[in-house]
Amino acid sequence: MKFRRALLLLTVFLSPIFLAGCGIRGNPQPPGPAKDITYPHSYPPA
Repeated sequence: MKFRRALLLLTVFLSPIFLAGCGIRGNPQPPGPAKDITYPHSYPPA
């Protein structure tokens, strides 16, 4: 019985870690207006 309870608690506390990335779509976009974003850029800067 203690094993079941420990397994349940472990599942409850670890599930948010595994589900943290769910719902995020597409590539990450840097914040701010597009004209102020300096990265990524080509090298050497033109």
